[in-house]
Amino acid sequence: MLPHAVWIMPPNRASVRMVNAGLDAFCILNGFDENHSRRIQVCLEGVFMYCARNIMTQADPHDIEVRLYWRTNRLEMFVEHHGPRGEWDDCLRRNSHVPLRRTSFEAMGLFIAREILDELTFEARYDIAAGGEVLTYGLVHSLGDEMPSS
Repeated sequence: MLPHAVWIMPPNRASVRMVNAGLDAFCILNGFDENHSRRIQVCLEGVFMYCARNIMTQADPHDIEVRLYWRTNRLEMFVEHHGPRGEWDDCLRRNSHVPLRRTSFEAMGLFIAREILDELTFEARYDIAAGGEVLTYGLVHSLGDEMPSS
């Protein structure tokens, strides 16, 4: 299935504002109420800024890719990058029992996202074409029966 929207942005605060503006436009076009839209934007911003902080530790930082999928009242977003792993990645693995401590701005963003979303997950895989690991953060938010479906 093709994504409904894709953003490929440099890892900085200005980029997350552009992604959130696009996400807000998507929400308006699809009839989301303002509460759902803002909550989703807060979650995406938390994950994006966590990734950006990790990527900016590199001498040659890579872009962050955000893909959005809309499936019958279920919004799925994937944030991917080729940068280094972050200190909280193990907490976000499926079935992880490692607690997420709120020790930084980025950790607090992940904590909030985890509380709001139905799922917030992390996985790493080796990409032969990229010549290294690709880190993927999955965000899933169900919008309930009251929302329109595509």
